[in-house]
Amino acid sequence: MYDHLTLISGRERVTHQELHPRTHHKVTTEVMIVTGVARHGSARFGIGKDQLAELRQPVLSQLIYWQPPGAELPIRWNGGQLLTLSDSGLFWIDIVATDYWWQEENS
Repeated sequence: MYDHLTLISGRERVTHQELHPRTHHKVTTEVMIVTGVARHGSARFGIGKDQLAELRQPVLSQLIYWQPPGAELPIRWNGGQLLTLSDSGLFWIDIVATDYWWQEENS
């Protein structure tokens, strides 16, 4: 297993506003960043943790506060947690998100 980082499209949550001729819906789009590092047998957890930080930091520092075209707000970090830990690997997941407004077209 090699150390790696993968971006996975997450969910889009829609918050509906009141219904009237110019209805707006707030859409929150999430992206999950899964980082995995190899563990070697009884290697200490701290070593894997350091490797995770080395892989995650450059990506997160480029994404957080970046504002994609069409987004109303910059990307924010929504938290992270241990995904799985085994003798062969350590996987961590970070979730980042941004919001935009969608206006319903009236026919």
